[in-house]
Amino acid sequence: MKDRNILMIGKLTFGITFLLGNICLWGFIGSMIIEFAVAAILFVGIGSLINTIILFALFVYGSFYPHKLKVCLQSILIILINLPVLLIYSFLFYN
Repeated sequence: MKDRNILMIGKLTFGITFLLGNICLWGFIGSMIIEFAVAAILFVGIGSLINTIILFALFVYGSFYPHKLKVCLQSILIILINLPVLLIYSFLFYN
């Protein structure tokens, strides 16, 4: 796999989960429709699971191909940017 494809995996994972999380959060705040809150709670679980699977897959791929480990770790760090956002959103929804 090319380096740019590995980085694209991290960027797409970050972008999609960040966008969907923001839609759920701001949809609920703007409309106070309970379905947005339910979707957000489900998305936190599903999004966390998807991110974890992709992180694990990138780490395993980097372990099997040591010359790709650096770019895999860069992609993992891009995905991990979602972690503080997830914690903030979780704090907002559960309080």
